[in-house]
Amino acid sequence: MQFEITRTRMLYEHAAPGIRSLDGDAQCCATICATGYAGILRAIERRKYDTLSGRAHIGAFRKALVMANAWRTTRYTVTEGAQMDPQPHADEPLRA
Repeated sequence: MQFEITRTRMLYEHAAPGIRSLDGDAQCCATICATGYAGILRAIERRKYDTLSGRAHIGAFRKALVMANAWRTTRYTVTEGAQMDPQPHADEPLRA
């Protein structure tokens, strides 16, 4: 499981340039998904990789933060032509 989480994080990092090239709405959606799933990876680590005895998840408040931050970040990028914030959220897998 540890290997798969490391591999997944590398895939997120490699996907970041492609996400930034999407239109604003698609960029926002992809960022929400990548960030939310990165949070689940952290939850799996906190559970010591035990994915069988219960569900690894992020809470409703964290989900709301992920969505708000993705919207803010992608809207800023699209409307201002700025670069994506390198690490706008602790669970954010994307890098500028």
